[in-house]
Amino acid sequence: AGGSVNQKEAAARCPSAAGPAAADEKEEIPVDLGWRVAKEEPNTFVCRFCGGRKCKREDWRYQEGKGAIEGLHSDWVTPDILACQRPSSRLIVEYNLIEVFLEHDIRAIFNLQQSGEHPLCGDGITESGFSYLPQTFMKHDIFFYAFGWVDFGTPSFEHMLNVSQ
Repeated sequence: AGGSVNQKEAAARCPSAAGPAAADEKEEIPVDLGWRVAKEEPNTFVCRFCGGRKCKREDWRYQEGKGAIEGLHSDWVTPDILACQRPSSRLIVEYNLIEVFLEHDIRAIFNLQQSGEHPLCGDGITESGFSYLPQTFMKHDIFFYAFGWVDFGTPSFEHMLNVSQ
């Protein structure tokens, strides 16, 4: 649920988003317009604002050496669970991620991304609809589970139970 602001307020918050001055300064502009558009065009909309190929959520260097695994924006949630950006086919090869995962006894990937999501971010996506081919991990006995949910959405309780079981 979003509110609205008049064009003067919108220009004060973000001058580049205000557009040309309207004849009626009191014209209401919905604050949540961006999120509504994002839901209608989810695959590329957010990519255009997060940096695309230079997306900070797809670049481990933004963690300034504090990440759990070199090459992945990552953190240990528990001693046995790693949360990380989506790996990419390039990162898998460049940072030897299969070997690193096996060294850390990572034996499963729980993919929460929907197929086709964020095609312009980081290294983009492969023909699998993800930034990597799941079989790359599976052929090394690293299981792959897909539990995608709508980006920027809240999954249902039932969905979260399915992920955690």
